[in-house]
Amino acid sequence: MRDYTAAVQAGKLSYPAHRREGASVVEIWADLRIEALHKMFNFGQSDPFLLSDQRRQEDLLACFLDDRAHLEMPQPRGAVIPDTIQGMFQVYLYLDAAGSEVADRETDRAGLKLEGRSILDRIESECAELRPRLAAFKAGTGDGTIPATMIELLYADVTAKAKSIALSAKFGPHYESGIKFVEAQLTKQGDDPSGFRASVTRVMAAKDPDHLAAQS
Repeated sequence: MRDYTAAVQAGKLSYPAHRREGASVVEIWADLRIEALHKMFNFGQSDPFLLSDQRRQEDLLACFLDDRAHLEMPQPRGAVIPDTIQGMFQVYLYLDAAGSEVADRETDRAGLKLEGRSILDRIESECAELRPRLAAFKAGTGDGTIPATMIELLYADVTAKAKSIALSAKFGPHYESGIKFVEAQLTKQGDDPSGFRASVTRVMAAKDPDHLAAQS
C-alpha cells in the first residue's frame, strides 16, 4: 500500500485504477484491491490488524453480525472494535462506488438491490459460518483445523469483487459478451485472436492478480 500510494502521489500511476486508460484487467484488479483495502486504515481508532488476531475474532464477529456498527452513521465511535468494523465497511463503500460507475454486477448498488442482494452478502454469510467453527475449535470439538480469520475472508471477498469490477471496467458489465466482441473484432481485422483468448482464459481462471503477475 505504501509503494502504491507513493507511485500515485509521484504521478507514476493514475487514480482510481478502474478509470485508468490503457490498463489491463490484471493491473486494474491488483491496484483496485489495494485502493479498497487502504480504506480500512486511519478510521478513528480502527486497527485492521485485529482482523487477523485469533484472540479477537469472537468480539469482531459480534460487532459485525450482531451490533452491526458499520450501519450506524459513518463517524468513528472512538472504540477499537466498532471502529475496526466501520473501517472494514469503508472497503465495501469504495468497491460499491467503483462498481456502480461501471455497472458491475457484483458491486453495483442499484443492480444488487433490484435482485434483493447486497455487496455484504458473501462476507456476512462467511462470517456467520465462521462463528460455530471458532466455537468448536475453542471447545476442542472441531476437526483440528485452525479456523480462518476475518482478514482472510475479507481479503478473498475483496479480491473477487475487484476482479469483477476490473472485468466490467474493461469489457462492460456483461463482460463475457464484451470479450466475445473483442475476439470478433480481432478476427474481422484479420488478426489471430488466440493470444487474446489465452490471456483472457488465464485471467478468468485466476483467483489472485499477484499469481498472474508472477507468471508474466
